[in-house]
Amino acid sequence: MQRKLTRKSAERKNAKRELRGHGVDSPASFAPVCLIPDNFSRQLFAGLEAGVALAASDGKLLYANPRFAAILGSPRAERSGGHLRQLVGSEGWKQFGVAFRRASSRPIEVERKVLPPSGKLRTIRLSFARMRGPGSIVRIFATDVSELSEARASLKSAEEYLHSLSGRILRLQDEERRRMARDLHDLTGQKLAVAVISLSRLVKNATGLDDKDREELNDSLKAIRVVEKEIRTLSYLLHPPLLEDHGLASTLRSYIEGIIKRSGLQIALEISPDFGRIEIHKEMALFRVVQESLTNVLRHSGSSQALIRAQRSVNEIRISVEDRGKGIDAETLARLESHHETLGVGIPGIRERLKQLDGTLEIHSDKSGTRIVASVPASADAIVAP
Repeated sequence: MQRKLTRKSAERKNAKRELRGHGVDSPASFAPVCLIPDNFSRQLFAGLEAGVALAASDGKLLYANPRFAAILGSPRAERSGGHLRQLVGSEGWKQFGVAFRRASSRPIEVERKVLPPSGKLRTIRLSFARMRGPGSIVRIFATDVSELSEARASLKSAEEYLHSLSGRILRLQDEERRRMARDLHDLTGQKLAVAVISLSRLVKNATGLDDKDREELNDSLKAIRVVEKEIRTLSYLLHPPLLEDHGLASTLRSYIEGIIKRSGLQIALEISPDFGRIEIHKEMALFRVVQESLTNVLRHSGSSQALIRAQRSVNEIRISVEDRGKGIDAETLARLESHHETLGVGIPGIRERLKQLDGTLEIHSDKSGTRIVASVPASADAIVAP
């Protein structure tokens, strides 16, 4: 027992002497053995995957486990009495030293690249914090986060690729809609128009038909006229021809007139006088916002009224669609806000369109109704006279 006490006392004396050598006060009431690891603690720290070190305020090393030096790429484990600069090198100390000095007032965390003797670049996370008690001892944890850093970089690259791919898909979708709209209008529509003219002439000039045959012929003519009208409407919805020639404001007025006639929905449209023209891809995205929002009003809201506002400021183009319906239930709203819906369908589709333009989409909904707000940046050099 006496031998154990003598050994313990010697360790305390050595620790006190070590602290004094690095400018750390050690009054009688301060037990430095609580800060400097004893043999048992050293063995415990030696088996850790994380690097652990203690340093005085001037950067002199009081303790470092072998893993600390290994993580920092040092060819050998520095013993107490060395300086942290020896572990990180002169270049590394520029960043390391700043964080180390700041740690005296608050905990701080940094990441840096190191090139160990193995030659493979690693990412190291260093956490600094001043230890409680007398003196200015800084505790440092070093963790190799190379795999995490690589995973983050891969995820970022995948997100950028997905964002680029989404943009290409939406552009291809618009091109396909434009082609289909043109074919429906120029080919199918024209053929139906010829059929209407021919049947009209046949009805007018037909002789020898009984009443039943004449009625069936008239019904056929009416059906083809309905189909012709629906084809024109579908062509317009796929790609409004007014948009490229006359801009978003004129297109919205024409589109809303058609919606009112077909559905009976009461729609108020407010467009700021200086709205003017913007880039065609932005006009298309904002038109799709109105189109999708009004479709949802008709199908889901139960509202008989809608208000559309189109506003322009120096930095932003904003369009909002508001109804007085039953609102969106919490589960559906959470799903829409999660951004996990299928690309190109409904709200997620227009959200992605706006994202491609650095724009945003907001959904506000409660029991008194729903308000959709879309905005895109305004480019002053891209304004076209109305």
